[in-house]
Amino acid sequence: MSGSTPVISKNLFSRLAVAAVGIPIILGIVWGGGIWLAGLVTLITGLAAYEFIGSQPAECPRESSTRKLAGLGAIGMATLGMAYGVYAGLGVALCVFILVSGAYAVIGGDPISRFPHLVLTLWGTLYTGLLYQFLYHIRMATYEGMAWTLFLLATLWIGDTAAMWVGKTVGKRKLAPTVSPNKTVAGAIACAIAAGLVGVVFAMSGWVTMSAMSAAVIAVIISTLGQVGDLVKSLWKRSIGVKDSSQIIPGHGGVIDRFDSLAFAAPTLYLILQVVQV
Repeated sequence: MSGSTPVISKNLFSRLAVAAVGIPIILGIVWGGGIWLAGLVTLITGLAAYEFIGSQPAECPRESSTRKLAGLGAIGMATLGMAYGVYAGLGVALCVFILVSGAYAVIGGDPISRFPHLVLTLWGTLYTGLLYQFLYHIRMATYEGMAWTLFLLATLWIGDTAAMWVGKTVGKRKLAPTVSPNKTVAGAIACAIAAGLVGVVFAMSGWVTMSAMSAAVIAVIISTLGQVGDLVKSLWKRSIGVKDSSQIIPGHGGVIDRFDSLAFAAPTLYLILQVVQV
């Protein structure tokens, strides 16, 4: 028991150190917006695509090459989507879907194993290429974009912290034991409550022009979708038998591990804002 304590402490120290350095940098880039934020999102997309491609076993060189091209397609979705709008990114996604599907059809091999590989490649490409870019769209293409971007990040970060601490201290009932054994129902509830409080603070302080109740509801929704994104990421990792998407971020694992909540929450908030801020 005593032998495991230093390992845990070292991991926690790494997480805190990375957060202490990374959070101010991210906030500064969000504040700057424009090309700085686009560069950050492109970097996140590229690293996430690299992690995804590197974690998938390939049965032949042609399949490996096709996956690398799909990874470049993910970067294209993000960069063109940020440069020319959401529909440009969707257009690239359509092209990637058709080209990658066609490539897998002519690679050869057993269709019974080939089609699941195709589905997994397409899922990873669309996941990394389409979802992260909505952080940029919220900041640059919505009313009060700066405030709503901070709203999104604060909701996810504070909610995740509440879920972790409450889950570890009082959480007993598992939320999804076969997918993510460490997540608890108590932690999920704490995450939602903390997110709602973040929404109330942003509204009452005047950072976002919205009633406290509406802001709280939006915060709970995006927090819930963030948790769903975390579970989907865990489902993917379980399916291929890996613990972390990579070790690129000390104490946090990989880019996919660190930004799993953002992947589902950012598009959700963007769509909500398109409806409520007409």
